[in-house]
Amino acid sequence: MRMFRIREPFASGVLYENDARSLKHQLENCFMHKLGPKGMKPQPIIAGMVPHNSILSSGPIAAWLYSRLERANYILLGPVHKPMKHQFAVMKDGLWKTPLGELLTDSNMANKIAGSSTLVEFDMVPHQAEHSIEMQIPFLQYRFGNDAKFVPILVSNKFADEGFLDNCSAVGDAIANAIKNSKDRWIVIASSDLSSDKKFDKSTINTLLKFDGKKLFTQIKDNEMKMCGFGSIATAIVAAKKLGARKAKLLKYANASQVIKNQSSTGYASLIFY
Repeated sequence: MRMFRIREPFASGVLYENDARSLKHQLENCFMHKLGPKGMKPQPIIAGMVPHNSILSSGPIAAWLYSRLERANYILLGPVHKPMKHQFAVMKDGLWKTPLGELLTDSNMANKIAGSSTLVEFDMVPHQAEHSIEMQIPFLQYRFGNDAKFVPILVSNKFADEGFLDNCSAVGDAIANAIKNSKDRWIVIASSDLSSDKKFDKSTINTLLKFDGKKLFTQIKDNEMKMCGFGSIATAIVAAKKLGARKAKLLKYANASQVIKNQSSTGYASLIFY
């Protein structure tokens, strides 16, 4: 008999509302916000990038990606903002709770990915107090209810060196291989916030639109750009390319001060790879 671990919400009441009615209203406002997509326009995509800050500050930008999603299952890649034992940590058997209900992890897909790469370790501990993946769950529940399954993989971004890039590529390959061998539909979603410098952000986005993980790492290393989830994004780009993505599109870019007055100038972007 499988034992599921309950993953209690960490960011509820802090980065998003902590009761279902208020959270639904908050999410609705993201889609209808002046900077939001104003509705749903689903299309076939292979992967996407989305921010993970509070719903109030980054939600309208995140809504652009979620407005384009079709019903599927999801590989969620996010950076960890605290020290983590492994570079890549997946939570295999779990029910992730939010005020909107519970979303089940797909242990079979988690096993396939970890079985294809020894870099991916089973470790639920870093997931307990990390918000980057959790911030995606309410959006998925808002769009599709609690039926979809997902695989959460945290990525530890320490140094943007060649060794880490190689590891991101290997895990991206493992994800793509697992998806190719699955009968179900899967979409890869990676999260990262950007910087407080629009010039840096423009350079980052241009690099991502070219599927250029190597240049991304070089620019991070040379302090020519800043983003907290560069490993997550590089991993997703490799998976997307191997799964056949040939085009990329920026759906929306804005910074926090454009969403809410008197906020920081942290940049956010939603991109799709298809």
